[in-house]
Amino acid sequence: MPQKADQDHQTNTALKTKWLAYRWQLVALNDRPAAKGEGGKPVSLAFDATAKKVSGFAGCNYFFGHFSHTDQSLAFSHVGMTRKLCQASMSLETEFTQAMS
Repeated sequence: MPQKADQDHQTNTALKTKWLAYRWQLVALNDRPAAKGEGGKPVSLAFDATAKKVSGFAGCNYFFGHFSHTDQSLAFSHVGMTRKLCQASMSLETEFTQAMS
């Protein structure tokens, strides 16, 4: 029977972390439909579950860092970002990064 318990645990763990396998695109921010970033590109983020790293596009600049999670929370650490200036999408980027912190 221990083998069955191990299989159940692995299945539950896989289901709980399945969201890590996707590249996420922002569709709403602060109860409003999300604007597109520079060049019409959507704000996005992706997770590397093995390395515990996160990266993405914040509307103007690209960001990168580390993450940790439990069943109830998601936390980011050691986050960095490129430093390009985009006239039209800086407010979107500011709003997104504030929401993520």
